[in-house]
Amino acid sequence: MATWPTPSLATLREAFAVAPGLTAARTVVLRTNRINAYGRVEVGCMLAGRFKRHSLEGVRWNPADAATVVNNIADHLLFNPKGTAKEPHPLDLYTEPELQALVNAVDLRELTAR
Repeated sequence: MATWPTPSLATLREAFAVAPGLTAARTVVLRTNRINAYGRVEVGCMLAGRFKRHSLEGVRWNPADAATVVNNIADHLLFNPKGTAKEPHPLDLYTEPELQALVNAVDLRELTAR
């Protein structure tokens, strides 16, 4: 089973907690891949999904790992697992122009500020 970003699940739960009228949420997980030769941060989209509030009802959070929860509760899920460990790799956004636009809109300056 793949290694999933657990803080994203916590953020999803918090979004539903603070917005009681919210029935579904879309989540996009970005990761800094590297800094290229020009000093620009390259960001990869690791996961994108849609999650309905009611799908979180009854989840046994303690015994379940994050990968199991995400796979079980996602209404729509894009991810790119590779290898025998099914580790997530960046999505190819060539066929996902809206996700590519989102990645392009992220202000990366603070990621390189040191």
